[in-house]
Amino acid sequence: MSKVYTDSIEKRTGGAAITVPASGQWIDLASAAQGDVQYHNGTSYVRLAPGTAGHHLQTGGAGANPSWVAAPTGGLSGAYTWRMEADFTGSGTSGTVLGNSVTWSLDDTAGYASIGSTGGIASGVVTFGATGIWKIDLYTSWTINTTAPWELVKLQTSKNTGGAWTDRSQGAMAVHNGEFGSGTVSCIFDCENTTTDLLRPYRISGSSNNNVIYQGDANINYTKLGDT
Repeated sequence: MSKVYTDSIEKRTGGAAITVPASGQWIDLASAAQGDVQYHNGTSYVRLAPGTAGHHLQTGGAGANPSWVAAPTGGLSGAYTWRMEADFTGSGTSGTVLGNSVTWSLDDTAGYASIGSTGGIASGVVTFGATGIWKIDLYTSWTINTTAPWELVKLQTSKNTGGAWTDRSQGAMAVHNGEFGSGTVSCIFDCENTTTDLLRPYRISGSSNNNVIYQGDANINYTKLGDT
């Protein structure tokens, strides 16, 4: 096999010569800096200069060049918990907004922390602190002073400021006089507008004589709504 030996390379049209190093693999892209990345642009091997600190290299797919892009932020941008401060009695087959007549407040127990804007809750109706895709958990703790076939607990959402409500999830429980119980229902909701997009907990009984007491307290989470 023949070899070609040279100490430097210069364009036919002239210009500064490139010195060939004495040893090691060698590809010189005319300029170089620490952090350079070499790639093929479809015609030749070229240099991608170092990106901004913290950015990562992203492929453009077949037929496209790679580039430096900002790293995804990740993590949660919002999380908070509201709790019902006093007992709420739900009765009747027509259904009612759970907690519509009592005060809800943000959890303030030692060690609790919220993330982002916490929105609000009035008459049991929740407004979100920010747009985005939210996971909502409703936890209820209750007792009953009569017997009925069942009690339903739901999460409902509205996209038109409460003009219409859609059932998103529900849980059913058999209820008997003197019993205690608890339950959780959850849903995922895309809040696109913090004014028009709402959420509410809702309950309905299988008997007009049913009285389920949903427990509330200002110092502990018996009945709570958590948005994440």
